[in-house]
Formats: sequence, structure tokens, C-alpha cells
Amino acid sequence: MSDEYEELMSSYYGDDAVRSMIGVKVETSKADEIAERIADFPQVLDLFLVTGDMDMLIKAVFRDYSSFREFVTATLPSIEGIKETNTFMVVTAYKEGGQKLL
Repeated sequence: MSDEYEELMSSYYGDDAVRSMIGVKVETSKADEIAERIADFPQVLDLFLVTGDMDMLIKAVFRDYSSFREFVTATLPSIEGIKETNTFMVVTAYKEGGQKLL
């Protein structure tokens, strides 16, 4: 990632929490082991085995953009068996935890 992008994202989020959805492709034979490792992280709120383009879907909240970036660029790739990630940062939540937020 470029320094300009990092500066932009850091200024956008400031010290605010970053909510995200992260799709993960894994080696299928290691899915349970990988899920156990991911589930141990306190930032991970929910973790699902799913069908489609990704194998797992993570819902996570990070204290700030820097900790989000560290998780996506260093922590997840260090887990053996993870082949690919696809990350989405939440801009606006309209309903969460069964509650409408509007």
C-alpha cells in the first residue's frame, strides 16, 4: 500500500474503531484448525464457514485503522493454510446485532 493511501485511511478513521468483514480462502483440509486460530483473536466477533468464492467470513472490530491494517497484512497471512483474503471496511451500519441503527 502506498504512503498516500495509508495517510488517507488513517485520517479518515482517526482514532475511531474500524469494523470489517473479511473473506478468507483456505486449504480445505485445514479449515477447522484455521478457524480455531482465527476465533482466538479478541477482535473477531463472528466467524463462519461459508459457500461461494470464499471459505470463511470474519466479522471483526479493531480499535483503530493501524490495528486493522496489522491484522490484515501481517496476522492473517501468518496463519498456515490461508490462501487469500478479501477485506471490506464498514462505512455505515444500518442494522447490527438485530438492532436497526437509524
